[in-house]
Amino acid sequence: MKIAVVGGESTGRTSVAEAVAKKLGLPLVGNPRERVLAASGYHTLWEWQAATGGMVGLVEAQAAREREAARAVVDAGVLDQWCFVERWVWNRLSPEAAEALHYTVVQAAGEYARVLVTAPRLVGGSAPGRFRNRLHVAQSQRLLDGILREAVPADRVCFLPDGDLPQVVAAALAALPPGSP
Repeated sequence: MKIAVVGGESTGRTSVAEAVAKKLGLPLVGNPRERVLAASGYHTLWEWQAATGGMVGLVEAQAAREREAARAVVDAGVLDQWCFVERWVWNRLSPEAAEALHYTVVQAAGEYARVLVTAPRLVGGSAPGRFRNRLHVAQSQRLLDGILREAVPADRVCFLPDGDLPQVVAAALAALPPGSP
């Protein structure tokens, strides 16, 4: 079973993904952001993308990481990375390249047994490497809603409630298919 936890930055997505993975005893396919930024020296993915043009490759690499994990919880996977492509890169891609990448994202999303969507509210404080404002989260949520409608059957998507971490994790676990690990 593959479960994706998606949502805007600083909405508690990683905390939920880590807690669900631990509760289920599944490996975590973590957010690629920290690895990319540590290796590159940039402070945000936006800066990294502007300097390197690497976002398309990041989405393709994330899709490959997810394919390798048959059973896992995915934090900030291809759906979240696709939203960054739509915001920062889409207009620079040829139609063929954009459609090929879109196909990659839709294929990867089709492997999720559940997609758990964090509530679009900020829970984290200031930190390097992140956008942390409500407008960014609202924009990310609109883009995420679009790709979810297109790529994931509605019965596999669960919008998590706003609340403290134990409440949100309980709701996430309750949303999983019967007989989940």
